[in-house]
Amino acid sequence: MNDRARESKGGNLWVIAFDKETGERVDFVSCPKGQVPAHTMIFEMKGYRVEVLDGDGLDKRISQGLR
Repeated sequence: MNDRARESKGGNLWVIAFDKETGERVDFVSCPKGQVPAHTMIFEMKGYRVEVLDGDGLDKRISQGLR
């Protein structure tokens, strides 16, 4: 497990924004679960596709080549 994923074991989740056309990651934030809806909404309002991941999910996406 990498250090970033380990952080989320403390209760934080990763909200990751992707460009809808290219699929590339354009922004991300690690935050407590209660703040996830706000960050998701902000990214969606900017026109991004959003994924919310815990530490295990982040590890899996990184191993799949998270861009």
